[in-house]
Amino acid sequence: EGSHDTILRVLSRLVQEGKILRIQNSIYYKPEFNRFLKGRPVPPDVNEVIKVISNRNKETLQIHGSSAVNKLGLSTQVPLTKVFYTNGPSREVIIAGTRVKFIHTENQNILQASGTEVGMALSALIFLGREHVDQEVVRQVKSRLSENHFKRLKRMQMSSWLKERLSDPAVKESSYALAG
Repeated sequence: EGSHDTILRVLSRLVQEGKILRIQNSIYYKPEFNRFLKGRPVPPDVNEVIKVISNRNKETLQIHGSSAVNKLGLSTQVPLTKVFYTNGPSREVIIAGTRVKFIHTENQNILQASGTEVGMALSALIFLGREHVDQEVVRQVKSRLSENHFKRLKRMQMSSWLKERLSDPAVKESSYALAG
């Protein structure tokens, strides 16, 4: 087992030799090359790097509602910056040319079911707020979730207005996503 300094020297040497690339402090990846990029390395998967950062820092991350509404088909606007709620510190980082913003929140409701479709749906609904979450929005969310996931969403901690909207009898007739 090597000392910390030895490990850092080896990592530094591997970076200099081009065998690994440094993404940020203590996060490296082995580059793959693609002929279409003319000798340049394929950038790392930003979402995978975010997971590594989250695990390293023992943080809970939840996709921000502005991104969640797009992923659920509730908006066509695509945020230029990847934004996540976190129980860690607020900060911005650049990963493979993509700006990633982490916003600290004390609201444990928003961090429920983090990293899941149910958590993403909750984040989107909270982001849209009381004035924009109507029967049609709830139907759209329901159509993107399996029956079990929608039931789980309804059981989560949330504002009373949102619980009422999710339990609206007019929404009961809409269908769920196909379980895959």
